[in-house]
Amino acid sequence: MVVAPKALGVPASIEAREALPSGAATAALQTSGNASLASIDAGTPSALGATTMGNSMPVVLPTDQDWAKGAKQDTGNASLSSIDSKMSTNNSSLASIDAGIPVALGATTMANAMPVTLASDQNWATSGKQDTGNSSLASIDAGIPVALGQTTKINSMPVVLPSDYQLPAVIQIVNSPIYEDMNATTGGVARGTNITTTYTNLYSFSGSGLLYGFRITFQTLNIMQVRVQIDGVDYLMGATGMSLADAAAGAIYNFTAAVPTLGIELDGNSFTFQPSNPLKFNTSVVVKAAVISGAAKQFLAGFAVRST
Repeated sequence: MVVAPKALGVPASIEAREALPSGAATAALQTSGNASLASIDAGTPSALGATTMGNSMPVVLPTDQDWAKGAKQDTGNASLSSIDSKMSTNNSSLASIDAGIPVALGATTMANAMPVTLASDQNWATSGKQDTGNSSLASIDAGIPVALGQTTKINSMPVVLPSDYQLPAVIQIVNSPIYEDMNATTGGVARGTNITTTYTNLYSFSGSGLLYGFRITFQTLNIMQVRVQIDGVDYLMGATGMSLADAAAGAIYNFTAAVPTLGIELDGNSFTFQPSNPLKFNTSVVVKAAVISGAAKQFLAGFAVRST
């Protein structure tokens, strides 16, 4: 129906009718579609999200698809039940393991540490081997100087040079030699002092330097004995000293003034000690004399030659 606008001067009561096009919607078709929508609406959940079975849309899986079924679920449930029973046992085992593991990392007491053992066929350290090693270390330690730096011979480690090693020439610059009279002011005794069988200091110097030698005159020579100590160590025939009775002409050593030997010379009642190389001392040098046996004899005079 078409209504002509009033502006065109056509009365509103006049209607013009014409037929609808083919396939146009009709009231009957609309009613049928509404019925289908109402049916669909009735089978569709009223809201999204999980809900009860009564308010959910029923579906069915394809018959030719391998999907979970009740029988398979029962089998799975049986397996899960078996696993669950084992988990209880495993939980007990885990608790036992946990009880044997330290509560924290790091060093702790023996009572709070995990006991372990080494393989029986493994060559590992033992207390016995440690004792052997400790003994070797103690032996090594005893042969090593207690501190670095120069020290006395007795506190030094002995070493040896190769047999085919040629020592280079060494030039040592020292102070000029000092000639010192042997008397009470130079660590000895006064001239004319009687020397007994007990060793008496004739000369003593504390400090460092070189001893070039000395000469001593006694009341009687061939009943005397002489000691030389460098840094507390005896250099002339050890702690007994050199017997001038053995050194005299015609005796077992036969030292004479005409034929001095190894820096030792006996001339009348005088004894001279002059080594080919001066003796180095770091702390002290001492010259002593004593009568071998019998009555005391006088120390008449003497002097020593040293440098600093």
